[in-house]
Amino acid sequence: MHFWKVSTNLYINPIVFSEYIYQLLGIIGGRSPMSICESGKINETLSLHDTKTFISGFQVLPILDDALPLSVDFMKKYNLLPNDAIILASCKIQNVRVVASHDSDFIKACAAEGIQLISSIGDLKA
Repeated sequence: MHFWKVSTNLYINPIVFSEYIYQLLGIIGGRSPMSICESGKINETLSLHDTKTFISGFQVLPILDDALPLSVDFMKKYNLLPNDAIILASCKIQNVRVVASHDSDFIKACAAEGIQLISSIGDLKA
């Protein structure tokens, strides 16, 4: 695993962590996270990846109370699912100006809210 020095603070919130760890289970386990859970193999699967070290590179931002009502507005305005709307609302309220995601649902919403979306290495060079 390679780590590099970043001159910017990196943040996650509990929603992002949950989505990350859920997807990671499926990727390293080679099957659905639910079937990994049902087989009792979460410990075995997560032991294949140094998840704690990776996560330690981020600061955790809380989900503030104001984010929930704003997330409902964002769901309606941008046709976002709940987790995506909570992430966007949290960024907006906490003045997070750049979001990294491969989720295309964020393209229109981030642009409209003045948040830069990084979805590829090329976006970092811009």
